[in-house]
Amino acid sequence: MELADLVHKIHTDLAVDADEAIEEDTELLMSGLVDSLGIMSLVTWIETQLHTEIDPGDVVIENFESPAAIMQFCASLTTAQTG
Repeated sequence: MELADLVHKIHTDLAVDADEAIEEDTELLMSGLVDSLGIMSLVTWIETQLHTEIDPGDVVIENFESPAAIMQFCASLTTAQTG
């Protein structure tokens, strides 16, 4: 999964304000750009993209606060799978 794919998914399917620009460090939750239902949809999408399951305990603000944080979290998931 690439950052551009993630940003596109958030922008087109999950953002409350489709006119808002989304960058790597855009605050998603604290700004209200993505709501809790959007995060759950995003979790399902990531699970499909990475062929893995995300533990509900990992769905915390630190892992989903920005596209960069999500990418870092996803990298840790794939590292755990291969390690």
